[in-house]
Amino acid sequence: MAHGELSLVDLNDRILLGGKVREEHVWSYVKLSESPLSNRHDPSSKRFGALLDAGAILEALLFLAQDLTSPAELCSFERVRHGWICAAAAKPPSKPVKALHQTLEGAIFLTLLKLSSATTRPGIPSKQGAIS
Repeated sequence: MAHGELSLVDLNDRILLGGKVREEHVWSYVKLSESPLSNRHDPSSKRFGALLDAGAILEALLFLAQDLTSPAELCSFERVRHGWICAAAAKPPSKPVKALHQTLEGAIFLTLLKLSSATTRPGIPSKQGAIS
């Protein structure tokens, strides 16, 4: 990992500590997950980049979930007293993971991080806001 580049755990921690999902977080995730969207010359990547440039983080995350090497199926979103719970599973169907965050974008992002750590290596700790 290059100096200054965030790891999956770093991204997880920033969002769990109340951080808002930002464009740079999403691009870091795309690079770490080795998504085809990291190729900025690809037409899908250009569309994805345009969403991020426009500040459409939610739409970019939904687009990303479908374009991962192992696409994620976003199973459910639930509004709760302290935010949002998102549940997702990798395709082909696997055991769903869930995450809680104050924002819908944060819940989706944390869920994608948990799915990535489950498929690459266990490494995203179960901390505040994370639901197993």
